[in-house]
Amino acid sequence: MNKVDNNDDNLSFLDDVLTHQEGNVMPWRVLVVDDDGEVHQATRFALSDVEIMDRPLSLIHAYSAAEAEVLLRQMPDIAVVLLDVVMESDDSGLCLIDVVREDIKNKPLRIILRTGQPGLAPEAALVAHYDIHDYMIKAEVGRERLLTSLTTAVRAFDQLKQMTDMKQQMQGMVRAVTGALTLSTPAAFSQWMVQQLADLYQLSPMVAVWHQKDAPLVDAIVQVADAVHRVWIGKTLSDLSDAPLANYITKILASPTSDQYSDAIIFDGNHWQLVLVFHGDKVTQHIITESFSTFQSLMVVCGNQRLVD
Repeated sequence: MNKVDNNDDNLSFLDDVLTHQEGNVMPWRVLVVDDDGEVHQATRFALSDVEIMDRPLSLIHAYSAAEAEVLLRQMPDIAVVLLDVVMESDDSGLCLIDVVREDIKNKPLRIILRTGQPGLAPEAALVAHYDIHDYMIKAEVGRERLLTSLTTAVRAFDQLKQMTDMKQQMQGMVRAVTGALTLSTPAAFSQWMVQQLADLYQLSPMVAVWHQKDAPLVDAIVQVADAVHRVWIGKTLSDLSDAPLANYITKILASPTSDQYSDAIIFDGNHWQLVLVFHGDKVTQHIITESFSTFQSLMVVCGNQRLVD
C-alpha cells in the first residue's frame, strides 16, 4: 500500500488544538463572592472534601463584584456563584447578576444569593426580578442547608449546560459537514476531524491514524499527531512497532467497536477507519452522547462520499 501524500488538500491547524488533558476528574468550579474574609473561611471549611455527582469542588474567591466579574469573564465553566448582595455598594451583587445574564450572557450559571442585610434585599422581590437559584440569610444558613442548595444548583447547572452545549454542537455540525465535503484525502480529512473535535467537544488527541480496510492493520498511517509524536506523521504502524501506543492502536483497529476504550474513538467508514487516541481516559466527560453519535454518523457519511477508492 502506498503512503498517502500528506500535502494534498493539506489543512493548517493550530498546535494548541493538540494540548495535554489531565486524566483526573474535572471539579465543579464554585465562585465565592463576598467582601468579608470570614465568610470565605467559613465557606471553605463547610465545603472541604465535598463531592457532588462524584466530582470534587474547586472554590474560587473574589472579594468584590468587580473582581468577580473579571473571573466570570475568564472562566465560563464556573458552575455556581455564592454571591453577597452588599459589597462596594448596597446593590453591587444585584448589579453583577445583570452583568452575568445580559452582558456576559451566561445562562447556565447558577447564582445563590447570600446576604447579611435581608431588609435591603427582600426575598420575594429578588426572586421576582432576578434569575437566581436560591436566596439565603447568612446568619440562618447552616452547613446542611448550604450543601443542599449547592447540590441542587450544580445539578441544575449541569442540565442547563448540556442543553446549551447541545445547541451549539448541533449548529457546529452544519459547519463541520460543509467543510468535510470539500476534502478528498485522508490527511486533510483527519486534520479536519481533529479540529472539529477540539472546537465542538474540547477533545485533544495524541494521534489520529488512518486505515484502508483492504490493507493490513499495520499499514495504517499516522496522519495527525501532537507535539510529542509529531515525528510519527506519515509513518505506518509497522514503522512504529516498537512503540506501545502504536501496538495499542493496532489492537483498537482489530476490535469490532471502540466503546470499550475510554481514551479512543473510531470513525468506521465503508472502506476506511480513522482512530483517534486521546490524552487521559475521560473522553466521555467531554461529550454529550446524543450529540456525538449524530456527529460521528455525519462525518462517516461525508468520508464515504468524498474518500472513495
